[in-house]
Amino acid sequence: MLKAIGLQIRLNREQISADTPRRNSKVKLKAIQFRSDKKLKQSVGYIKIKQMKRVKHSAKLSEIEIDMRLKEYFSDHQIMQRSDFQGITGMVRSTAMIHIRRLRQEGKPQNIGIPSQPIYVPAPGFYGKSRDYQPVK
Repeated sequence: MLKAIGLQIRLNREQISADTPRRNSKVKLKAIQFRSDKKLKQSVGYIKIKQMKRVKHSAKLSEIEIDMRLKEYFSDHQIMQRSDFQGITGMVRSTAMIHIRRLRQEGKPQNIGIPSQPIYVPAPGFYGKSRDYQPVK
């Protein structure tokens, strides 16, 4: 055992006699354990934690700004996923999902995927699509 750092190695062996063939293969590693030594913990000391000055928060966008960004996005793309919405709006995942749910309740995007893997397309009459527009499923 290396007491200074708390590392302990255990070996397992079978009973060996003088006539045992391949004696070197009878010794096997049983376990490696690490339990930090009290002196090691004390030498590291206490950790001073400081709050970060910049914490990633979601961008504060109005509903109109979100709609404008989505209209611009759907002018170049046919589908959108949640990660795309996050990139467009600069929102974190949870906030992006809140806004996507709100938009879906308003009927603006449609999910053509499955609930666990949604793929959103603009609904007819929204985000630059005509009322005659039929999204491909």
